[in-house]
Amino acid sequence: MAERSKHSGGATRSDPASEPQSYAEFGSHVARILEAAEATAARIMSEAEEQAAAILREAEDAAAARREDAAGEANAIHAEAEEAARRVFADAESHAASSREAAEEMARRIAAAARKRQLEINQVSDELEARLRQMLDGARDVAAKLEVALGDREEYETETETLIDALNVDRRS
Repeated sequence: MAERSKHSGGATRSDPASEPQSYAEFGSHVARILEAAEATAARIMSEAEEQAAAILREAEDAAAARREDAAGEANAIHAEAEEAARRVFADAESHAASSREAAEEMARRIAAAARKRQLEINQVSDELEARLRQMLDGARDVAAKLEVALGDREEYETETETLIDALNVDRRS
């Protein structure tokens, strides 16, 4: 049995026929092994690159899907916020319109009540004025009758004004 040196991997072969015949054959054999190793390494590297590319594509697809999900969520939140703002604005407008209508109605009622009260005051004032005129006319008539009943007194008339003159409001003004 022949032994290989430590440089050849330290393996021993039991069959001398299986040993390479020459160094050239041995070199060819090593070259084939290296070529096979290189081919295997290239294949493994290619597969690794393909797997890495696939993993990268999956990661990019997952990231894109997550971005789309995030964008969709953001759009949904934005739409909800806009809807909430529209509802708040509509409620505020409705409340403002209700308040404005209530204020306008109250103003109409107050104005109507003021007009009614003014008419009542005017009517009472007219009635009082008419009553005062009647009383004044009655007082003038009484004064005239008193003067006639008392007779003409020139000295008395010169010193004081007559009752009719005293009751004549138009002359005093």
